Amino acid sequence: MVSLQSDTSILTDNIPLVSHTHGRKRRTERNIQRKELQAAIKYGQKETANPGRDGSTRWRYTYNGVVFVTDETSRHEVTSWRIDGHDEEEDVVAPAEVQLAGSKCHAVLIVDHSGSMRTSDVPGYESRAHAVYECLKRDFVKEQLKSGAATDVVVTVISMSDAATVLLHKKPLNESLINDLQRLSKRRPKSHGNYIPALDKALEVMRADAENASSLLLLFFSDGAPSDQTNMKCVHGVNIFDINRKIDPKMGHKSKSQAWKCVHGMASNVEKQCCERVKSIGKIFGPDKVIFRTLAFGPQTENFALLEKMAKELPRGEFQKLGLNAANLKTSFSSLSSSLSTLRTEGGHRVLTRRSDKVVDKNQKVDNTGLLIDGTDGWWIYAHQDFIGKFEFKDDTATSKKFRRVNLVGGANGIAFLQQPFAEGAERFVYRCTEIESSAYSYVDAASSDNIAGRCGLRLVAKEAKDLENHHQGRKFHETFARIQADAGKLAQSFTRRLPRDRPEWNLNFIKTHIYGCKDDSYQNGDAWILVEPELDGKFTKWNNNAGEIRGQTSKQGTPSGMGGMGFLEELEESDEEGDGTVPIQVDDMPQAFSHFSYEASNGKQLVCDLQGVWNADDGFVLTDPVIHYVCSRGRKHTNGATDKGEIGVKKFFETHVCNSLCKRMGLPKRTAVSLIRQ
Repeated sequence: MVSLQSDTSILTDNIPLVSHTHGRKRRTERNIQRKELQAAIKYGQKETANPGRDGSTRWRYTYNGVVFVTDETSRHEVTSWRIDGHDEEEDVVAPAEVQLAGSKCHAVLIVDHSGSMRTSDVPGYESRAHAVYECLKRDFVKEQLKSGAATDVVVTVISMSDAATVLLHKKPLNESLINDLQRLSKRRPKSHGNYIPALDKALEVMRADAENASSLLLLFFSDGAPSDQTNMKCVHGVNIFDINRKIDPKMGHKSKSQAWKCVHGMASNVEKQCCERVKSIGKIFGPDKVIFRTLAFGPQTENFALLEKMAKELPRGEFQKLGLNAANLKTSFSSLSSSLSTLRTEGGHRVLTRRSDKVVDKNQKVDNTGLLIDGTDGWWIYAHQDFIGKFEFKDDTATSKKFRRVNLVGGANGIAFLQQPFAEGAERFVYRCTEIESSAYSYVDAASSDNIAGRCGLRLVAKEAKDLENHHQGRKFHETFARIQADAGKLAQSFTRRLPRDRPEWNLNFIKTHIYGCKDDSYQNGDAWILVEPELDGKFTKWNNNAGEIRGQTSKQGTPSGMGGMGFLEELEESDEEGDGTVPIQVDDMPQAFSHFSYEASNGKQLVCDLQGVWNADDGFVLTDPVIHYVCSRGRKHTNGATDKGEIGVKKFFETHVCNSLCKRMGLPKRTAVSLIRQ
């Protein structure tokens, strides 16, 4: 067969392409045109992709910001996604929340977004709002990252104007939070600054932490007095602040004195309601478990009396009047960071120390077309006497052994991974990786930059602990993840067998993991251990997390226009109708139904969630890094690692889960957070 890339006589529009209905739908959602895929085949960088679920050969083309995976003929579309950042916005589901020793710290930041925050009166900054977010990034977040807060702190940001809006919800305090705050700093402040809705929203967000015994840091930041009373009516039913005092000095009352008495009464009412809400926070969590800071960042002549009174309602409350001095703001946020560090070490919290030797490079570029890898390019190569082995989880009841040694792919005698991670999760760094064949004559030493080796087998990713304490556990740290993924895989097999129809796009599988060991004197005890799995080809998606949050419904956009008159193009139509009068089952029903199924199939002992990975119409769902909430009748916690929330996690899932068409077809009983299976 003549290569489509070598035959320049074929017009781009005439490059043959066969697609499924589901593939076209995903393409539309990702704003990818058919012609872009044809151009990728004709002009793009071609490399071997990881094989399909059935072991079939696939090709991967990269061109002009689009990655396109095809079958071995380069004519059949498997999947495609953008890497140039031009995807249409998708609903975002937060990453898995990490619970350490039964608790964690939650920093709730209420930030004034009223119109006065646009004022440009802070030297060195565009506006008051800009100064606040810059200092938050530099003097709060970055200081916490230095102390390892990424593993046990989540941050919620609430904007305060006429209404209160949650801008960030329980975001892990990691490097990505800096980018989020940068994005928020560009929001335009507007309208009034109403305290009561902001405190109500904070209470709503924080109540979920009460049963987790979390410790809390609450920051209330404002540049002025509250505006709540401007929307209220006085005891006489008059909205005083809607009246022009020059036209009506009595403001709709019988006398000026009566009107001003109502004005002061409304201010007292706002003060009372705000203080009551602060007291409620102390009652719910315990007054000593909440660090409360009220920061006044505005003109010295502004009335900040209420902020001062609110701070006095809790024993660990503190009011700070900063003026419009950026230096005072920096000092205040540095002090706030110190307070959070203190909170993290109280009550038996397990504070982990983030490794300082690793920096994530999300824009990392790797040439996968070459057959050789070179230590001078940042690859750590382990082979011969420095390679311990490759192991897989296998629960062998006969021998009581949980892991067994397995062979590398044909010709391989070692492993290599890039020393710099390209991604990170809640607990682990992620590296590019491959099995390798190394000559004994050219091999120098473990991780030596002088090593050169040949690639073998699939493109892989390796995962390693982000924190020193977990890193020092060595192989033991990875064994839990390998077991969890294997357990989730067994439940996925049972789920797939129970599906009403055998359709490839409905398949749901968890990718197989292995643990590799190497000799390296730079690691504790001289051994380096990594968890390894095949790299996933496709648009990485998270369908739900371990806190009950669910990805929004897939866009219902139609197929792209211009379907006809395109030369050799062919489209394969597939009907989603079940033909039995029931509501059709959608592909995106699968993950939520599987989480529900896992609970029923385990008789209420386990629920698999934090479902993330890739999907295409040929392979279905290929998932990785699940969380399993384990419900123990003896009250044991974190059986399945730090993200295992036990019964609390199960309840959170059923608080938001609404049984879909597949749940009903599989006969899964409707459940709520109060109708769980008793253990």
